[in-house]
Amino acid sequence: TTLTTTTTTKKPTTSSSTLSSLTIGFIGCGAMAQALISGFLDSGVNSKNLIACDINDPAKQFCEKKNVEFYSDAANMMRDRPVDIVLVCVKPDALGKVLPALRGRRKKDCMLISICAGVQIHCISSILKDANADEDKVRIVRVMPNVCCMVHESAMGFVMQEENEEDSKIIQELMGKVGLIKKISDEAQIDGVTGLSGSGPAFVFQFIEALADGGVRSGLPRETALQLAAQTVLGSAKMVLKSGKHPGELKDMVTSPSGTTIAGVHALEKGGMRGIVMNAVYKSTNRSKELSKL
Repeated sequence: TTLTTTTTTKKPTTSSSTLSSLTIGFIGCGAMAQALISGFLDSGVNSKNLIACDINDPAKQFCEKKNVEFYSDAANMMRDRPVDIVLVCVKPDALGKVLPALRGRRKKDCMLISICAGVQIHCISSILKDANADEDKVRIVRVMPNVCCMVHESAMGFVMQEENEEDSKIIQELMGKVGLIKKISDEAQIDGVTGLSGSGPAFVFQFIEALADGGVRSGLPRETALQLAAQTVLGSAKMVLKSGKHPGELKDMVTSPSGTTIAGVHALEKGGMRGIVMNAVYKSTNRSKELSKL
């Protein structure tokens, strides 16, 4: 459930609601950051508004190819450029090493968007406080994207440290360039987002693979079976999103009495597919909760 709160923020707001006037800095430029950068650029964000830092050469090569300014040191990047939005795209155990870079930042009032799984807002704030990084001037947001950022079809949820309508619009405009993003008012629900849409692509990939294997078992060539399986999932997902109908209703549309589809649906129900998928999301959600306590 997506909830909306009416808490009034005490922190400063970003000066403009238009992305064209904002400088976006990436701390960490691995696969997810590169997917986001590509999506932003493809959606019209000027490369001059993007900067990134990483210690790895492949990240540098990627940024050079995309005409994005690159730094090998986060502290230098934050000191040299007035960054409005800091996107932290590192592994959770690296936060303690990279967040102190904000201490010497050129622009004190900024938004920090973390995509680190399992790291709660109060932990990020605590690291900034310990680093004497003026944490009271940093507006922290957690976003949980998924790997589908790479094709600009991500499913994401975000939660804010403090409610701020202008920042909320900026986040939705920015992250909306690479997929669907939903606002969550309770940070505890981010674990559910992690279990569902964060881990979900792996579950769907398994389902596509199983569909294709079923096609091969039924006599189809492997390549043909895989393409048909993937397109079937894509088309079905679009029908759910565009029709507004419940998946059960759509299922009933294609299950005629004593037909081929109901025979297959019966096999899935007998095998417990529904419960297995629910348990997979639940297990992933619980694992996210466990990671937040480490």
